[in-house]
Amino acid sequence: MGGPYFARAGVPSLHTKVVTELLSEDEAPLLLARWQPAWQHGNDAQMLTAVRELLGALGLPELEPLDPSALRADSVNEALRPGAHNAAVILAPSSVERFATDGLVENLLAISTLTDEIPGTALDALLNRAAPVPEADPVLVIAAGPANESQAQVVVPFYDE
Repeated sequence: MGGPYFARAGVPSLHTKVVTELLSEDEAPLLLARWQPAWQHGNDAQMLTAVRELLGALGLPELEPLDPSALRADSVNEALRPGAHNAAVILAPSSVERFATDGLVENLLAISTLTDEIPGTALDALLNRAAPVPEADPVLVIAAGPANESQAQVVVPFYDE
């Protein structure tokens, strides 16, 4: 009998740390925001086209021909070089990351059942942006800590219109 069998499950996503390490501070958020898997499930040709486009955007070489039907059995750690190896890799979030993600999903699901309670809340102001903020009333943005540039870009446009 052969080695372990891995079944594809879930929607693929980019590894944020890898993208931010390889791209500039301006390019990384753009790629992370716009990249979506656009191939049909099971269509390896479409998937490989998307992966090769992604490698180009990241400036990474294809170190060996990529072929999902013939993945390498040996460890890529033996010849670890930056680029795409024809091997399956499993990335699992730490228990802390998994707990935070699960908590966020639970919160979003709970909010989605309470849509009739959103009007008049801060979430309503973000979602609908119907009423402009009067210029006479300055807005005080309160955050749990200092906001980085990306966070400021999310908040400021709501009040600069």
